[in-house]
Amino acid sequence: MKRLEVRGQLEAGVNSEVKYSLLAGDGGYFSLEEFSGILRLERPLTPEAPPTFELKVKAADRGLPRHLYSVAAVMVEVVSMDDYKPIFPSSEYAARVPESLAVGSPVLSVSALTEEDGGGAEPVVYRIASGNEDGRFRLDSRTVP
Repeated sequence: MKRLEVRGQLEAGVNSEVKYSLLAGDGGYFSLEEFSGILRLERPLTPEAPPTFELKVKAADRGLPRHLYSVAAVMVEVVSMDDYKPIFPSSEYAARVPESLAVGSPVLSVSALTEEDGGGAEPVVYRIASGNEDGRFRLDSRTVP
């Protein structure tokens, strides 16, 4: 009985290069980077957009004498960020402010996450709800220092 032993590394070159392509299902909403396989959103997802996309993605090598390939289904579910309320990690914040602090200096940084931490396209908007009747504090509504 002969025994075949294979040693060495996988061969590099065109056989190991993979190219990706979208075959169907994107409706013009997505693109797929040819060499990295990164799926990108190409236009805004409006309320009129489908709630789900079933994309067909192809991965093909550049092998010789023939190209080998595989096709996979990729499901993309569109969720409304209106369904996820922002949550503060702490229910109470406190800061000590020295009398000598210059006007305009940051006093406190707060941040909120969505329930699913989806990060969504719409950022969390901040406002001071009460306690600033004299207008002594200012808050950047989009980015908090």
